[in-house]
Amino acid sequence: MTDSDLIFLVSQPRAGSTRLQRMLGRHSAIHTATEPWVMLHPVSGMDMRNANDDFAAGGWSGLARDAFLQTITNKSVLDEAIAQQGLHVYSAALEGTGKTMFLDKTPRYYSILPQLGRLFPNARFVILYRNPLSVFASIIRTWVQDDWGRLPSYRFDLLDGPRDLVAGAQHLGNRAKVVRYEDLAANADPSLSDVCAFLNIACEPGMAHKGEGTEFPFGDPGTGSLEPTADQSLRWLDDIKHPQVWRLLSDYQSTLDVKDLEVMGYDAIELRRTLDQHKPAYGASAMTHSLQSLLAPNAIAKNEMDS
Repeated sequence: MTDSDLIFLVSQPRAGSTRLQRMLGRHSAIHTATEPWVMLHPVSGMDMRNANDDFAAGGWSGLARDAFLQTITNKSVLDEAIAQQGLHVYSAALEGTGKTMFLDKTPRYYSILPQLGRLFPNARFVILYRNPLSVFASIIRTWVQDDWGRLPSYRFDLLDGPRDLVAGAQHLGNRAKVVRYEDLAANADPSLSDVCAFLNIACEPGMAHKGEGTEFPFGDPGTGSLEPTADQSLRWLDDIKHPQVWRLLSDYQSTLDVKDLEVMGYDAIELRRTLDQHKPAYGASAMTHSLQSLLAPNAIAKNEMDS
């Protein structure tokens, strides 16, 4: 296997990537499996600013590594080693499948897209956009529920994800194919045809059809026989009937860059208009907590929210 046989599918979490992964995995040439995550730590660790505090040692780890690399004539040796590690693992995953391409679907690769592009110069990238407000509503509905103390775990997914995806897609240029979840949900066939053409493979019948599929333990549960529908794209409008959810999505919309939203295909003015149309009564909204307060490390605990 070479990096020309490698596909990365990247998005915000809860953006529909598992569904698109399953569709692409139905192709006779593409093998995929759960969420590998295997490149996230080796690549992010190259920049010691991203290192875990336990290993960063107050900044000494980065200085020590840089000093060591200065003693090596081949300055690209670390890149080469990490790329070889990745290809070795992907080749092992592909072995025995009878397929020729491997799809690594790891949403949080949004934070390392330029580095992945450098390490794997012949790999191709599928970037999946979804309305960030819909993404946030899904995170609340699926993972946070009423335990608001969980929200800081998704801080980077919410605040960095959209910006990093847009910047990464622009950096990769014609090596990246952008897909919008809403287009996939309305009619998957055109989006799949575009992706297959981008990958230089023929689109095959049945890729977009409902049917049983492999359950991925780290993907969206229960999507084996379900495909996205246009109604699912609008589910966030039901979620914001809850005053606290409305407050969080309203605050979140204010943090999103208007130009990034435009590049992704979403109108900031229209999103704000929709939120304003669903604004809860003053009495209900006055009892809610801001996004800033709940994303802070000392975010208010669930029992305080319920009091």
